[in-house]
Amino acid sequence: AQRHLREMHRIAAVYNASSPYVPADQADLQALGPGALAGLHILRTPPASISVSLGDALQDLKSALDHAVYELARLHDATPDQLEDSEFLIAEGSGWYRRNRQKRLGRVGPDALAFIDGLQPYLGLDAEHPLRACLRTIHQLARIDRHRHIHVAQLAMGAPTMFLGPAPEDVTVPDGKVYVNLAFPMRVGVYEAELMGFLPLSPILEEVERGSGEILVRLSDFRS
Repeated sequence: AQRHLREMHRIAAVYNASSPYVPADQADLQALGPGALAGLHILRTPPASISVSLGDALQDLKSALDHAVYELARLHDATPDQLEDSEFLIAEGSGWYRRNRQKRLGRVGPDALAFIDGLQPYLGLDAEHPLRACLRTIHQLARIDRHRHIHVAQLAMGAPTMFLGPAPEDVTVPDGKVYVNLAFPMRVGVYEAELMGFLPLSPILEEVERGSGEILVRLSDFRS
């Protein structure tokens, strides 16, 4: 998974450095309407390889969690059929989880099972349980990736930086007014409107990599 994440970071960095957009001029802003303050022309969309690498990384992370559950079941003398059914469940609904819990997780041991039970996103997402949000992200995006490429947004605006200074020659500033220039850092991100809207790419990667790593360490502790 780390290899795919590093490759995705590299591709995104090359794309961002290629100046894939230009600011809209005054005529373009007027055409957008009286409320338009800023705009961009997208010259090049992010390469599809960003989405491919993200999908590969997510599938690898889920496979690592499944493998950890398999190893715990093996240590608890699971039969070949039970090992075949072993899987790290991630559930957004309590009914589905209860129906599949015994079959998929029944041989991991009581302590590991209680730990996995407490990670389920359907229990609620809050600051006290950050690993639930991590698993929800892995689950939702990996599920999408099994059927199609994850949508990678062309660009997204980060927090702006404000500059006060002289206006460009083609901009008239009324008397008593000050020209303000807002600079918006642009970022590549994932956009899945029906699930979560826009998510900047780097925070996604940091969240799932850190969270899944912590879960794998905790699961390994149950092997001793």
